[in-house]
Amino acid sequence: MFQNFQAWKLHSFEDYLTFLIIILAGIMIFKFAIQKIYKHRNDAYALKLVRKKLKYSRQGTRVFHNVTLSFGGQPLHYDHLLIDAAGIVAIRSIGWGIRIYGQPDQPSWKAMDNKTEKMIENPVAKLTDSFELVRSGLAAKEIYGLSIEPLVIFADPFATPELYLGRDSCCIPFNELKNWKKQRQLRAANKSQKLDVNQIASVIEGAIQ
Repeated sequence: MFQNFQAWKLHSFEDYLTFLIIILAGIMIFKFAIQKIYKHRNDAYALKLVRKKLKYSRQGTRVFHNVTLSFGGQPLHYDHLLIDAAGIVAIRSIGWGIRIYGQPDQPSWKAMDNKTEKMIENPVAKLTDSFELVRSGLAAKEIYGLSIEPLVIFADPFATPELYLGRDSCCIPFNELKNWKKQRQLRAANKSQKLDVNQIASVIEGAIQ
C-alpha cells in the first residue's frame, strides 16, 4: 500500500531554510490566533456575540441592547432586554470564565480558567434586584402582572464555559442560546393571554436615558 511512498527529506540549505520558515510561520499564526482569542475574552465582545444571536425576523419580539433605563430615578443598565408575548427577559452577557461555580443565594460566584481565578458578583441576583423598579415603572403606565425573568449568558470565546451553579440557575453557556431562543419562542406562542409587546416596548423606549 505504501510501496511508492517516500518521506520528504531535507537535502540542501534551501530545504532546511524553507522548512524553518514554514515552522516559524505556523508558530506565528498560532500565536496570533491565541492573542486574538484572549483579546476578545471580555464582556464587551460577549455582548456583541449575544446581540448577533438575538435577532428576530418575526414580529412579536423586541430586543433592546446595551440599554440604560430610568425608573424610580435610578439608572438600570441591561446588556439585552427581550420583550415578547410571555413577558420580559433581562439578559447579562459575561465574556470571561470557562468554569463558573456558585449557588443562586450566594452573593459572589467564582469564575476560573486554567490559570486565573476571579470572584464575580452574582449576576442573576443583580438582575433580579432591579425588577421591582421596572415593575413599578410599568405599573405607572397601567401595565400589571408582567413576568420579568433574568438570564445570564457566559460567552468566553476561549472554550465553552462549564457551569456549576445548581439547578434552575437562569444561566446558560453561549452555545445553548440557539436552543433557548427556540424554547422561548414556543413559550410565547403557546401563552393563552399574550401581552401587548408594542405597548411594553413603548414604555421601555420612553425610559431610555
